Amino acid sequence: MMRIRTMIGALALAGAALAPVQGIGQVATSEAQQRQVGAEILFWSQAQRDANFPAMEKLFPGNTIKAAAHARALPAGVPLPIPAADVDAFMSSMNVAGLIVLQNGKVRLERYARGLTEQGRWTSFSVAKSFTSTLVGATLKDGYIKSIDPDGVVVATVGGQVKVPSDALGKNQKGLLIGMTKADFDKLVAQAMGG
Repeated sequence: MMRIRTMIGALALAGAALAPVQGIGQVATSEAQQRQVGAEILFWSQAQRDANFPAMEKLFPGNTIKAAAHARALPAGVPLPIPAADVDAFMSSMNVAGLIVLQNGKVRLERYARGLTEQGRWTSFSVAKSFTSTLVGATLKDGYIKSIDPDGVVVATVGGQVKVPSDALGKNQKGLLIGMTKADFDKLVAQAMGG
């Protein structure tokens, strides 16, 4: 039975590869259209990726998240001693659109290619999970999160350690915790402290 499901899935993906790619500006509105375009992404040519990755909101519905009012700029660090031609050759050979190297909170290398600029956007897919887990690890190491278990998270606050229930850190009317403002999180902590 598992082999049949695998074969059906492979045939479905192969069929999606033959279907025309939805053009930019044509939002896939139905679930079926979204699934079709989603499957097609796996088979996009590099030219299709270059055209579509900076504008995925034109293919899929999404939410706009405004930048912080006071975003902290990353200061420049000592440039890495790597010839620019070598970086450019690497980026070209690997089809890399953007590359940034941070060390100790400073930018040591920042380069763009494939038509991307510092102001541009490029779909990162699962990269956000890697950044999020890195940030969680850093907050654990720095002692701001004391522990994580299935029941919740123990957070160090000015008022002391507070266990925030895991269901409070999941979805709420505003989304995931990562999307909450500091004021929203402070209210959550105050409620957990009985305030």
